[in-house]
Amino acid sequence: MIEEQGIAASRGADLLSLPQTAGFALGMFLIGSFFLALSPILPDVARDLGADSAQLGYPGGAYALALGVTSVALAPFHDIFSRRSMLAAGMSLHLAGLVTVALSPGWAVLVAGHAFCGCGGGIFMPAAYAAVSERTSDGARASVLGRVNSGWAASTLVGVPAAALLGETLGWRETMLALAAVWPIIAVLTARILAGAARPVGSAGAASAFWSRSILTRLQTARLPWLFASTVLIFVGFYGVYAYLGIAIRRDLKVEAGGAGLFVSIYGLGFLTGTLNGWIIDRVGPERSLGIATATLSVILFAIPQATPSAVLLAIAMYLWGVFQNAAFTSFTTAVGKAEAAIRGRAFSINTACVFMGSSIGTAAMGVVNSSWGFVTVGIVCMVATAAASVIVAWKLVAAPKA
Repeated sequence: MIEEQGIAASRGADLLSLPQTAGFALGMFLIGSFFLALSPILPDVARDLGADSAQLGYPGGAYALALGVTSVALAPFHDIFSRRSMLAAGMSLHLAGLVTVALSPGWAVLVAGHAFCGCGGGIFMPAAYAAVSERTSDGARASVLGRVNSGWAASTLVGVPAAALLGETLGWRETMLALAAVWPIIAVLTARILAGAARPVGSAGAASAFWSRSILTRLQTARLPWLFASTVLIFVGFYGVYAYLGIAIRRDLKVEAGGAGLFVSIYGLGFLTGTLNGWIIDRVGPERSLGIATATLSVILFAIPQATPSAVLLAIAMYLWGVFQNAAFTSFTTAVGKAEAAIRGRAFSINTACVFMGSSIGTAAMGVVNSSWGFVTVGIVCMVATAAASVIVAWKLVAAPKA
């Protein structure tokens, strides 16, 4: 039924080479860098294109909306067309978006470019995670996914500061072109996968199935809806605190943007360190690891607002936040990768949409909480959301027997 998706499982070996792993990590680095790098250069972009303050949120909103919609709308195609086709489509769209942004003559074109990038990211990320999962054995999947996820940490530690520096020295258009130039490198590193079988990996009837009752039943049997729910809650908690942490740090520690950025870098260092712990997730199991990580994260999210007046305590909390956020991220990615081949592409697409759904809900909802009741209350609400994810994981994914 599935042509290339059971390869690793059937051979019981890891078929993903080091260059391919590096290529996928670089893809995550690029997507993360573009998403995060806009903030420091946005004032320059707005000034050059004549945008007012009310329009500043449009590019990021277009990016997130396009990514979320594409992830869900095109989810079935990941189980119909080859990984090569989906990876190439994602790379091409994101590359086209970056070039559009770089050459944009006006604000509307810039926003459209961000939407193209969102569509590309919404295709590339699920395809990349599915390709990695299919080419690694069960006992090593988390370790490899952890290395791929190191790209997200690198985007925080290196990508954003580098983009800000390039924007300041060369200009924001040149910065976008520099990011676009990374995609051909990724294509070279993943060339073996991109040169794989051209015909669809799914069965002949997959195209007509799309979201059939059979597909939905398979998702339910694999208990994936509970995993998706926990993903939303995890990122409500993450972005709810992350979005307003900088304001609290600058207020309580009396530092400027650079000082606040230092603590974000400490988080990134923790996340990068966490990529080395994939072997623990492989040994313990992704579901149990996810339960432990989310329970620990709930405590950390409660502690961070309490720690902002102390640089030392905050640094410790930020580092631990990065370590356990990585553990959660790698755990639920590994758990999704266990889905049967016929629905794996859909599962990764839905999970990608859940990440951005949780991020959007957390940012918007905690803005109201922060302005009305303060950052400490934000920490409490985010603690509750993450603890709820831990309960769902423990109750529905760890304790409950499989159907």
